[in-house]
Amino acid sequence: CKLAQFIIFTSLFYFVSAQAQICRVSTSGTNNASGASWQQTKSLTSALDSSVNCPEIWVKSGVYYPTSGTNRSISFSLKSGVKLFGGFYGTETSLTQRDYLYNKATLSGNIGSSSITIDNSYHVIYLDGSNGASINQDTIMDGFIIRDGYANNTNGGGLYCNADGSSASCSPILRNLIFQDNIAQNGAAIYNQGINGGDTRPLIENSRFINNKTLPDYEDGKAGAIYNYAYDGISSPLIAYAEFTNNHAELNGGAIVNQADNGGTSKPLIYFSTFSENTAMFGGAIY
Repeated sequence: CKLAQFIIFTSLFYFVSAQAQICRVSTSGTNNASGASWQQTKSLTSALDSSVNCPEIWVKSGVYYPTSGTNRSISFSLKSGVKLFGGFYGTETSLTQRDYLYNKATLSGNIGSSSITIDNSYHVIYLDGSNGASINQDTIMDGFIIRDGYANNTNGGGLYCNADGSSASCSPILRNLIFQDNIAQNGAAIYNQGINGGDTRPLIENSRFINNKTLPDYEDGKAGAIYNYAYDGISSPLIAYAEFTNNHAELNGGAIVNQADNGGTSKPLIYFSTFSENTAMFGGAIY
């Protein structure tokens, strides 16, 4: 079945990752460090910018921000084929030694003043499969808390997955993630966009969506957690072993909204997932 194929396929990446060049990252890492050991850690932004030298990235526990400044338009961005793993203590020599539940690695949009949200990053993570390098299942994000995005005039506070154009694709593997306290007009945690022939089909596995919500003053807000939007394209993620708790949308889909226009297709597959205490005017869980 499709779920079995998904699990077998994604499991292969654990084997492949053992053979890849690895860059190690910590909150005290520097741009010029090699990342070759835990004593020579890079900053996360510099590792993500160095995809040729850092095709696989191990991230030590701590809180990471897209920028040290106040530019809300700056996000973490994974390039095609990069594998990003969080949850390391800082002594591991193999991926299987990490404990992402204990060694929490957080990607936070809480830049600017820590006491307010209106100056937070628009998107904590932005994945763009529209500019010549499609993002497919060899691009992995695994073992992070993603929180505090504030997309007050756009969508996808936690993660924006964009595929715009006939050859565009944004279909990464998103595994062992927690999306928490993200706010947006639509799709507060994740906004999957497949338009103008674009194909957006991320694989979302063993992840939790907690307390994400659309803007309180935006009465048309849709999808407290995940918005799948297709316009003459595809936006159909595969979601397995996920939990959706206490997410809210002002209008439709407390947790998930699927919308397809102009011949588009939005038909996500959802397996072994739970929905509790999600609220909206229409479709408390899924619309």
